[in-house]
Amino acid sequence: MIRFSTTTAHTLIRSCRTSRALLAQQSIWLIAVSVVGSLILFVPASVFDPPGEATGACCLPTGQCVDNTTSIDCTELLAGTYQGDGSNCFTSLCPLPDEACCFPDDTCQNLDPDACFLLGGQPMGAGTDCITQICATCPADCAAGTPDGNVNVTDLLALLANWGGTPVLCDIAPPGGDGTVNVTDLLALLAAWGACP
Repeated sequence: MIRFSTTTAHTLIRSCRTSRALLAQQSIWLIAVSVVGSLILFVPASVFDPPGEATGACCLPTGQCVDNTTSIDCTELLAGTYQGDGSNCFTSLCPLPDEACCFPDDTCQNLDPDACFLLGGQPMGAGTDCITQICATCPADCAAGTPDGNVNVTDLLALLANWGGTPVLCDIAPPGGDGTVNVTDLLALLAAWGACP
């Protein structure tokens, strides 16, 4: 028989609750309790839930859902939003994180992609935001300053000046950009040459 002091036991339980919550994302429900010499004990994660502690679905900031988490594990360990006791991921709709949404009038709002579509916008992709996103009906008209309504040598020079870098300016292809000014952007600019539609 292995005996632990009360302090050690509480430390092990806290560690196991943390491990259990993180492993729950991968549906692994056995966790290592302690390594004592060459002895490793495995116990069901449910042993560390106080009797009667309710569980439910947890929506993560990424839009993913984790089932069978306690309210505390969800909010404190996973930085998620607890969906209520007895809830599950099948019936819980976890919102996707906001991203830049460009509208036909060239305005931008940070919205959930579904809300963006519903409002007539075009989501610009995960990780985008309106601080760095340029919404323009003629993205190839990308020279710094006010667009002049034409894709011309000024825009070509701006693109070449930013070649290989990771600026927002002239990163126009694919729509919303890919984080680097490169040949894809050059081809898109040349295809749009002339007056903007």
